[in-house]
Amino acid sequence: MFRHETYPIMTIRRCLVIDDDAIAAVFLRDGLAQQGWRVAHARTLAEATGQMTVGAFDVLLVDRHLPDGDGVAWLAQLRAERSQAASRCMVTSGDLIDAAMLPDGVGQLRKPIDVDRLRRWLEDSDRETVARDQQPGPSRDWESVDLLDDAGALARFGGSRTALQSLRAMLISELKDSARWRLQLAQTPPTAGALDALHRLRAACALTGCARLGQVSEAMEAGLRRGESATAADMEALDSTLEATIRAISG
Repeated sequence: MFRHETYPIMTIRRCLVIDDDAIAAVFLRDGLAQQGWRVAHARTLAEATGQMTVGAFDVLLVDRHLPDGDGVAWLAQLRAERSQAASRCMVTSGDLIDAAMLPDGVGQLRKPIDVDRLRRWLEDSDRETVARDQQPGPSRDWESVDLLDDAGALARFGGSRTALQSLRAMLISELKDSARWRLQLAQTPPTAGALDALHRLRAACALTGCARLGQVSEAMEAGLRRGESATAADMEALDSTLEATIRAISG
């Protein structure tokens, strides 16, 4: 999925991707494997801890929001308890994290992952922290945002339309199975599981170029996490954009 270029030989080869978003995990796993990495995947912090007890990893790529905790807090605890751990660590998140919150030596990349920045960090012998510039907040002018951003999505997949279509097919399957948690978003307060599902949707849309659905879900998530309630208009925007996105990808 990464661009097919010739890169310098890297001595670091074992990576653990900790992410409950199946689409993001597949993107990272397949792309890193193509560059010669041995990649393992964990959906939760508990799974990651278990894998680390039976094998060492040179690099940890940790999502910020996970079903059983905060990736940043987990890394801070890991660094405090395992002074001998030499793993390089990167937090991946749809939100920009205050650098003061990150443990020493831990960088961050915003989703959707900029693979060139990730590659440069992996190759950087000085192990400098990498952060992606802050992006503007979501627009609420939904109709002004294209349903699909094919050009931007293809760039992330090195021009591979097959890889992009494969992950979009995964996304459609998840969208068609989203009715229950979408209803839970309208509850006061919304369930934690529904918020987590909305967060994963936002990240998956950013990666696969589903631009309008990504904007709608990002704005809704931001409001709900501020303690606001989802309005009927919010729910209508989410539902109608979701259906339109399915039609656009399927067509």
